[in-house]
Amino acid sequence: AQGLPASGRTLCYFNQHFKIDPKTFAHWMSVMHTFEDVTLWLLQGNVASERNLIRNALEHGVSANRLVFANRADVTEHLARASLCDVAVDSPMYNSGATAGDTLYAGVPIVTVAGNKAIGRMLASMIRGTGLGDVLVARDYQEAEAIIQRLLSDRDLLFHIKQKLGTGIRTGWLYDVSAWTAYWDQ
Repeated sequence: AQGLPASGRTLCYFNQHFKIDPKTFAHWMSVMHTFEDVTLWLLQGNVASERNLIRNALEHGVSANRLVFANRADVTEHLARASLCDVAVDSPMYNSGATAGDTLYAGVPIVTVAGNKAIGRMLASMIRGTGLGDVLVARDYQEAEAIIQRLLSDRDLLFHIKQKLGTGIRTGWLYDVSAWTAYWDQ
């Protein structure tokens, strides 16, 4: 479905390609090199950015067919397809914002490194709002890679994290519109 292989695990990153820096991409490729059945599912970009990502994957020893590019879709379709992903990844230099909110809402855990600027810390705050900051927010790339590898290696752990994410979405402050409204109405 959605151009993904029939079996295997999926990492996803549904943000624009300009947010991907070489160091981050290298760490994603390291994970993919460790797990031969992992596909990286990316949002469709322009021809040049897709070609560059494929070229970089090949330079890291990851075959081009392990990168799948998703067509742009409306929110309902995107939320449904995002739920097919096992683990989402992020770029610390320029975090995901609204896209991360959608991905978390679809029940997909996102692993991020908290950056040193506001735009690089936004997702860490969002994840903390679901109660999973201690599990999904890493201090550095090596820790993020280890978290991703642990989630991909342990299906029971991944299932537990996804359940906890579902609870965090229902009870945490991130999606508590009533609390936000009450705060701003004061």
